[in-house]
Amino acid sequence: MFEMPPGVFGEYAKMMEAPVDAARLETHIKAAVAVGGIAPFAQASVAFLSSLSSYSSFDRIWNDGAFFPLPMRTRIAVTTTAAVGSTVPEDTPKPVSQMSFSQAQQPALKAIAEVVLSDEVILMTTPAANKLFESEMQKAVALATDAKFLQILVAGTGSSHASSGLTAAQFLADLTLALQSIQTDTNSKLYLILPVNTYKAVVLLRDTGGMLVVNGRIGNITVVPSSGATTSGILLDAASAVGADSDIATPTARISKQATVVMQDNPTAGDTRLVSMWQNNWTLIRCERFFSAVVLRSNGIAKITGYS
Repeated sequence: MFEMPPGVFGEYAKMMEAPVDAARLETHIKAAVAVGGIAPFAQASVAFLSSLSSYSSFDRIWNDGAFFPLPMRTRIAVTTTAAVGSTVPEDTPKPVSQMSFSQAQQPALKAIAEVVLSDEVILMTTPAANKLFESEMQKAVALATDAKFLQILVAGTGSSHASSGLTAAQFLADLTLALQSIQTDTNSKLYLILPVNTYKAVVLLRDTGGMLVVNGRIGNITVVPSSGATTSGILLDAASAVGADSDIATPTARISKQATVVMQDNPTAGDTRLVSMWQNNWTLIRCERFFSAVVLRSNGIAKITGYS
């Protein structure tokens, strides 16, 4: 139910053709759930999140287990100035070190995609159409997730460098400069997020040693495309620079024929007339997921700007 299986619209069409007993339907919706009955939903939710990894840099890094795990809605203290140790002779004063902290709030964010279908469309759907709905809604949620994730990274970026070009030598020089500007250690998990068109060009680059990108990596840096990126690439140490969390995704858990909807992409502008799904024989299908991301160290993120 959390993952849109083949034939879901066909099953829904059968339900629409059958006589509806309102009392039985209400009783079914409110029926108690047996112990352990929710487990399959959690498993399906994990499967849905995994399916986003091919479209979303956030979900690719999350599925790799690279982020610093940080639960949603938590307040954290981030060290901005680390303690400094000293070596002193015996019987001499011991210096006191100083640390500075800043506070950060781990937000709970929601990425959502909604579509309104007429009963005629649902009744005429085929398995191929089911896959189209599933794919488009997953892509929409993934793109919304990535757009917000990259916005958070850009706002917390510690350094920025302009791209000098997309030859192999130029790209490596820019990447080296960005890498030198961030702080890493032996536990670092480095990712380079690129716009899709830039990624397509980079994976074809080669120097005297062969292809630059081998098995999706340049050295110890994993290269990831993102539809949410435009003209900038972002290099980050996901293990220490970004705290993240991801909650249940519910792509087909919310199907409504009784909702009233403002049929606009921007419901706060212009006409805000509500349209009844029931009166127009329409169905609202909602796909949504919760996630969060916060920058923990600005010196763990660098931006490369000016990709065409």
